[in-house]
Amino acid sequence: MALIRLAAASLKNRAMTALLSVASIALATSLFLGVETLRSSTKAGFEATISGTDLIVGARTTPLNLLLASVFRIGEVQAPLKVASAERIANRPDVEWTVPLSLGDNHRGFRVLGTTPAYFERYQYGRGTALSVAEGGLLEDRFDAVLGARVATALAYQLGDTLEVTHGLGEAGISDHDDFTFSVSGILAPTGTAVDQTIHVSLEAITAIHDDNPSRDEADHHGNETDHEEKAHHHDEDGDEPHQSEDHEHDRDTDHAEGDDHHLENDHGHDDAHDEDHGEEHEHHEDGHSGEEDADHNHLAPTEISALLVGLSNRTTILRTKRAIDTDPGEAMVAVIPGQALSELWQVTGIAERALVAVSIFVVAFGLLSVMSSILTGLAERRREMAILRAVGARPLHIGGLLVLEAGLVGLIGAVIGVLLTQFGVSLAAPLLAAQTGIAIEIAPPGPFEGLTVLIITAASAIIGLVPAWLAYRRSLSDGLGLRI
Repeated sequence: MALIRLAAASLKNRAMTALLSVASIALATSLFLGVETLRSSTKAGFEATISGTDLIVGARTTPLNLLLASVFRIGEVQAPLKVASAERIANRPDVEWTVPLSLGDNHRGFRVLGTTPAYFERYQYGRGTALSVAEGGLLEDRFDAVLGARVATALAYQLGDTLEVTHGLGEAGISDHDDFTFSVSGILAPTGTAVDQTIHVSLEAITAIHDDNPSRDEADHHGNETDHEEKAHHHDEDGDEPHQSEDHEHDRDTDHAEGDDHHLENDHGHDDAHDEDHGEEHEHHEDGHSGEEDADHNHLAPTEISALLVGLSNRTTILRTKRAIDTDPGEAMVAVIPGQALSELWQVTGIAERALVAVSIFVVAFGLLSVMSSILTGLAERRREMAILRAVGARPLHIGGLLVLEAGLVGLIGAVIGVLLTQFGVSLAAPLLAAQTGIAIEIAPPGPFEGLTVLIITAASAIIGLVPAWLAYRRSLSDGLGLRI
């Protein structure tokens, strides 16, 4: 204890030199722990972004490109996937569910995702956690928009607010869809994934805004016009006065109207008398089985999507299903297993990770060398101090122990400050990283890894102190007390 008090007093007496040594150790420790925290947290965030999805299917491309674009909203898919191929996959007996994804638009830098209501039921993150709505509802109307938590916070959007989307990536984009306005119908709860930075809309809306129709009104009322013409045709056949002019009757698509009549009869078991009962007609419109909605749905049905999320009824068939999709003769496709693609991603980034860790270790080593350098530099000035200590009874072992303790205390104090700096730095970087990538970093208190790091740096500092201690041991008493001229 006496040596510890003496070492602390010696450091206090050389406060400036000691502070510089402590600062170098603190910065080196903070860099090492910061790199490791960001590396492990980013990897955990990526792995937690999607779960419960067995395959991700897209047009032929690299697995990493498809995974990053469809799940993490990084980059863009190189080619679209035909809806016919997606339907063929959905009809496979080993496939339980599918969710289509359509990308390519943004709103003020946030990606817009076209999908179906099944997305909110099937998509999971973390350890099988489903998406939940914090406010409002889901895609109840064709031009509804469901915002991720980060989008709503960053843009200060609330339920009922309107927005327009831009074709292309980034805030600049390529062209604005000024004729189509979306209404915020819901806001998702935070997930710590790329979902937080996504604006979700319906596939029909994506088709409508990229269609040649000049406005949303035409897309919305396309089915209404068809149904109005259809009712006029029924009244004309029954001998009633038609509601439209004869010229317009010749312009409409007769075959399409007859097909809608047949569809209505098969679905509901009604004949032409159904058109005379307005109340029953309204009821069928609410049930979603009318010719109007069928015609509107066919008009806005997408022909291409960006990717398809696939869930299998039995996961043991995943390799067989993947092989069948990869070798499908109808279209060149690729099926990606998310976990396998992430492993490939870590292999790609592994070299960079190891390089960062190596750099941080070298920085710690340089910090330790600075401690030794400062002690050696001060040793020449402390020769008389050491000689006096030996003259009053201190043994060479005590002198060496004093120098080792000084180096150890510098390492301990610097390492502890480095841990605190890391905690502070991560708390500042976490929101920025979440805003840029959608990956949440868990801010946890110091754990065993940080404790082990402090012990290793303290021990290394003490070992470094053995060098000046050995030099002090070799110097004789007369070397310190002798007068030099």
